[in-house]
Amino acid sequence: MPALVPALVPALFVGAWAFVRLWSVPLAIGMCLVAMVIPPVAAVVADRRGPDDRWWDEREHPRER
Repeated sequence: MPALVPALVPALFVGAWAFVRLWSVPLAIGMCLVAMVIPPVAAVVADRRGPDDRWWDEREHPRER
């Protein structure tokens, strides 16, 4: 899945304005909006921490224990 995201965004943009706009401009705009939202969502998902990770309440460095 991670390798799919970098390929999907340009494919959506190119496909929207090269082919889909010939049939439906609103659909092409919708495809571009979806392509615009994918990178920030992917960054948020990739940067999230696990349920056992402590980060807001870290008092000391984990290696100092």
